[in-house]
Amino acid sequence: MSVFHSADRDLSSRFNCAPSSAAPTARKRARVTRDSREYKIIYVFTFPLFLAAALVGRVTGSQGAHTDRRSIFGEANELASATIPMAFMG
Repeated sequence: MSVFHSADRDLSSRFNCAPSSAAPTARKRARVTRDSREYKIIYVFTFPLFLAAALVGRVTGSQGAHTDRRSIFGEANELASATIPMAFMG
């Protein structure tokens, strides 16, 4: 065993970053992957609702006079991207 390996072991025990701390990282990664998958599923199923809301807003003119209007799909994407993450807070 070299001096570097023993020094690494001493540092890992001192700062509590032993290899056993890899398990929470794996659980966190799995949770993030699951949340990402759920976000995509919710996005796909609710996008038509946001598209309808963007269409209604465009037809009724309730959003005011915008000089830099986005496409209907861009507006629906903006609405969905601003609203859906609130389901994952908490």
